[in-house]
Amino acid sequence: MADGGPNIDLEEDEPRPWDLSTRLSRRQLLWETAAVLCLAVLPAWIYGLGSLIWPDSVVPSFWEDFWYSLASSIQVCAPVLYFIGRSGERWSDFGLARPRWVLDSLGGIAVWMVKLVLIASLIRMLDTLLDRDQIEALTALRDCPFSVPHSAAQWAALVVFIAASAFAEELVMRGYLIRRFEQLLHSTWLSVLITTVLFAGYHCYQGPGGVVDAAASGFVYAVAFCLFRRLWPVVIAHTLHNLAAYL
Repeated sequence: MADGGPNIDLEEDEPRPWDLSTRLSRRQLLWETAAVLCLAVLPAWIYGLGSLIWPDSVVPSFWEDFWYSLASSIQVCAPVLYFIGRSGERWSDFGLARPRWVLDSLGGIAVWMVKLVLIASLIRMLDTLLDRDQIEALTALRDCPFSVPHSAAQWAALVVFIAASAFAEELVMRGYLIRRFEQLLHSTWLSVLITTVLFAGYHCYQGPGGVVDAAASGFVYAVAFCLFRRLWPVVIAHTLHNLAAYL
């Protein structure tokens, strides 16, 4: 069959993701995808690169960080959800099927664990190819100031804004962009690769280690999404990953 990808074992009469109906022409798909990249991806890249050039030494208060992160997530989600709603396609085509809380939660934990295993395996492989100084340089994390929650209310708020941020990033990268790139490029693997690079790139403010970690995470999340076509497990895995940074 043409094109390899996580869904290459579909039966001959089953539609590929890019064969599913859409009212949009190719030109409309291009313009819409470009708009999402400009609204939801480019600002994060600019912020990441800007943080490398002009490091921020001021640690915001917890609630400043909370409201900024929540507003950013809403700003990212709103246009993407609007474009999905007006496309005439099913919400489930973008992974937004009705949640199955038990199965999606178990799936999210499984995806998170696969990501941890992949990172550990990657580090072990690098250990056989590079010397210690090279490994430390490649996995170095840049010191990024952030506020730590201290009260029960702040811990509860932390879960909310981390989950909102994870949902926003997964909605854009996996739910929306993978489908649109599949429709434009007719390749699932190429769509996975492009979104993985985009996802890793706007974590450059975390240093080389952050980029490597984001690339591994983005690849696992993308493959998991393409296998199951459900956004909720990867959102849960992403939330667990980000929460672990605070523990």
